Amino acid sequence: MQPEQIVGVISISLLVLSVSLLMLNLKEGKYSFLALAFYFVQIILLDLVAVKIISLGPKTAYYAGVMNNLLDAPTMLIFLLYFAKSEKSKKLMAMVLGGFVVYETLIWLILGMNNKSLILIIGPGLAIVTIFSFYFFIDLMKGSIFQRKDVGKGFIAGGLVFSYLCFLFIYVIFYIMKSPHIKDIYTIYHVTFIIWCLTLIIGVSLIARGKKAKPPIRVEKTRKEDPNAFQYL
Repeated sequence: MQPEQIVGVISISLLVLSVSLLMLNLKEGKYSFLALAFYFVQIILLDLVAVKIISLGPKTAYYAGVMNNLLDAPTMLIFLLYFAKSEKSKKLMAMVLGGFVVYETLIWLILGMNNKSLILIIGPGLAIVTIFSFYFFIDLMKGSIFQRKDVGKGFIAGGLVFSYLCFLFIYVIFYIMKSPHIKDIYTIYHVTFIIWCLTLIIGVSLIARGKKAKPPIRVEKTRKEDPNAFQYL
């Protein structure tokens, strides 16, 4: 097995663990965790093909990759709603999500599904997700009261920022610069998911532990007065 395949298998294992953890904590993240789990399942399928554990026909593999690229930004924007604290920010993200879906559809209708249209879709999608994830990460870091749940969310948002910066780097060297070093690109891709999954696992675990931890019971001390304490004053 080649080094990039070994890294790929590790990535797949952590992705499977991440999906399991997200589903176990579905009540916490609801549709946001479900969206991320769906996204990871797509990546697992593509990675299984990449490391040659399973095989798909060339056309099937191509369209599976195209579908993943089209759903990447919309799915991640749904996941990022988990970090939105106000109705205003949720509405803004919903508008961006709707606008991006319309943009994708127009590009597809005008140019068809080819490398040029993918370049025009993937790049802006990665940039939007990176900007939102960076904003939420900074917002969490500014929190004056750092509870365990906040720390957990910070790990998840920080891992997301790192991952999408790496994806932007891969986008530039693969789609723009057209680098021929495909194996190295795949290795970077798998390592990125390994780090992302580790931060996600730590973050979700901290959130789950924070929910289980009971706040300390404050017992107000009441002074028992002696009725004869002041009789000699």
